[in-house]
Amino acid sequence: MDSSDSRGTTTQTATVDNGFTAPYTSFSTVMRLVERMAEEGGAPSRMDRSYLSNLPGGAQTVFIASCKTLGLIDEQMHPTQTLEALIDGSPEDRKRLVGELARQHYAGPLSLGDRATQAQLEEEFRKLNVSGSTMRKAVGFYLNALKFAEIPYSPNFKLPKVTSNGSRPRRKAPEKEPEKPSGDDGGATSAEVRDDLPTLVKGLIERLPADGENWTANEADQWLQIARLTFPFVYGYEGGEGDA
Repeated sequence: MDSSDSRGTTTQTATVDNGFTAPYTSFSTVMRLVERMAEEGGAPSRMDRSYLSNLPGGAQTVFIASCKTLGLIDEQMHPTQTLEALIDGSPEDRKRLVGELARQHYAGPLSLGDRATQAQLEEEFRKLNVSGSTMRKAVGFYLNALKFAEIPYSPNFKLPKVTSNGSRPRRKAPEKEPEKPSGDDGGATSAEVRDDLPTLVKGLIERLPADGENWTANEADQWLQIARLTFPFVYGYEGGEGDA
């Protein structure tokens, strides 16, 4: 857990716990990519967007950032020895390697007792530079990694409820108005409007912090970067490439 750790683990921001920012990509996506690379005979020379073209633009951004912070790729997006070992390893090797990554990066959460509470888990994750809607995804990655590596954890741990839909649950109050005839122009509720949005855009909205919650500067910058990549991808811009 020293920042002089082997294999050159890279980080995105300077935070507590040696600067590690808990990844919040999908753990299953990481392992599917590992299996794909194994089937193809190895990792690409660079983990760039052309190789990740099966993922939406926003998901590519989060995936690349997560692989960097876990030390699976370096700052130039070249695969590290850790990623190569995951690709070449047997199922048992992969369990062991995922367990090693968890112990390397999640010392705080792993130090909690086997009866620790959800609040204790979330307190530890706040030290890893995640909060608001990002908390749910980061905890989900962590718990799925522990399950994969067969590392036991408290039965009280689960996905944080407060960030499952960001601030959306509190906006469902207007849905009590269906009893009033919906007006001449249809009067769609906020929930109905969200259902009409593209999936990627709804995902962006869900990442916004709940009312009264604070974002770190890093989280806000990442959200804006993902939004900048996602909107051209979803809607397209006339007369422009949309990809910076």
